[in-house]
Amino acid sequence: MRIAVLPDIHGVLPALEAVLAEPDVLAADRIVLLGDMLAGPMPVETLERLVALGDRAVWVRGNADRELCSTRSR
Repeated sequence: MRIAVLPDIHGVLPALEAVLAEPDVLAADRIVLLGDMLAGPMPVETLERLVALGDRAVWVRGNADRELCSTRSR
C-alpha cells in the first residue's frame, strides 16, 4: 500500500492542489491528513477539496482544527 502524508495545509488551496497533482500522491492508496488543515485563507474551498478525496483520506485533527471547531460551536 502506498501512503502519502500531508501535514499543515492551513487552508492554502493552491498549494494543496499542487501537492495532490504530484505523481507520488496521485498513486497513493491512502492520503493521511495530519491536522491543521483549514485555518487559513481558503478554509471552505480546502475542506471541499479534502472531502472530495473520499475514502482515500485518513483525517487526524490538529490543534488549529480543534480551535476552529470550538470557535464555531460557541
